[in-house]
Amino acid sequence: MKNITILTEPDEIHSYMRKLWRTDQFRTSHDQGDLVSHVVDRLAALPRYFYERTDDRLEKGHFTSWWGGIQLRPNDYEKDAVHDLYYLHEIFHAGTMPSQPGLIYNVFLRKLGENEADASVCSEIAAYFALPGLRQLSFNHEIYADRLLKDPNYKLLWDSDPDAFTDAVKSLRRNVMHKDYKPKDTAEQWIHMFSAQNKEAGKLWHNAYDQIETATWNLRLGSLKEGRSAAMTKFMDWLTSPDITKNTAIPFPDEAKAFADVYWRVKKNYEDGIEQKENIPPSKAITPQP
Repeated sequence: MKNITILTEPDEIHSYMRKLWRTDQFRTSHDQGDLVSHVVDRLAALPRYFYERTDDRLEKGHFTSWWGGIQLRPNDYEKDAVHDLYYLHEIFHAGTMPSQPGLIYNVFLRKLGENEADASVCSEIAAYFALPGLRQLSFNHEIYADRLLKDPNYKLLWDSDPDAFTDAVKSLRRNVMHKDYKPKDTAEQWIHMFSAQNKEAGKLWHNAYDQIETATWNLRLGSLKEGRSAAMTKFMDWLTSPDITKNTAIPFPDEAKAFADVYWRVKKNYEDGIEQKENIPPSKAITPQP
């Protein structure tokens, strides 16, 4: 983690995100107060930080958006639309992740899973309904949203009640993920096995999760009680302390290393599966983040 940019006030965060967008669809949605603007509003509810990677292998899959850190990826994506979708997914995580110290581990895992599901529905499905023309600019291969985009009923539902639309497609996506569901194609197969990566990731945080929940809770309350700037200074002092970084440039480096093994294996399986247009063995078929 290097070249850290700390943004304290909501208008700073909005301005910074507006400059990150590369597609007209995202810029227009931000400017007109639509989906993108609403997600940035949630992000801007607290101070945030943006950073560059110091170690590609260890940090690319590190879940820093959980505690409000957005990883910059200026050169990671060939397509501008995929670049923007990556940021939408990550800032949705950061902006909507509730913090609550003292949760038992299984309740924490459920919270993490629900937040991942919400972020995925936003960036993988809802974005294509909210931002006309985006689908033609994103992935060349079939994605799950394609079948919904072809169904006029979902377009009608989105136009009339986006919240009802989100609830409906969230249930659909959960249905595809269920262990008893039989995937009908490759797009469904990836979603079906997505819970495997969630479980692997969750296990890695067993010893540290409550420490992070406590720190993010204190950031929220501190922002209300003593001001956003003072609270963020305390938070960043904690995050970059030797206790957390173990004298590296990476917060929670042990967890980062453990998840990197999962992330890069999964990413290769996903890319191979898309390229070959065939199902990956169930033990390996997990959808990675962009």
